Amino acid sequence: MNPLIGNLLGDDSLRFTHKDKNGKPKPNCNASYAMTLKNKDYIYHLWKNIYNSICTNVEPKPWPNHITGKPVIQYTFSTRSLPSLTLLHSQWYKWCEKKGV
Repeated sequence: MNPLIGNLLGDDSLRFTHKDKNGKPKPNCNASYAMTLKNKDYIYHLWKNIYNSICTNVEPKPWPNHITGKPVIQYTFSTRSLPSLTLLHSQWYKWCEKKGV
């Protein structure tokens, strides 16, 4: 959990991405990681070696998507939605106008 907290203190975040049929967030959140191109090797290391037990098999993706025609400026990946991440979210974020800040 220590690497997770360290990364979250940087530019990473916890978020609710899945919604129910009424548009309300489902009960668990995930962690989202994004790093610049110069950190591409590091983000792959995090995904493959540090967070592999809580991630899906989807490799880090370039952003923006190549379909947009814009140059890639960062790589991103997310973890699975988990109760332990939701617990961290409840301790670190507060809800303001339907958004966690």
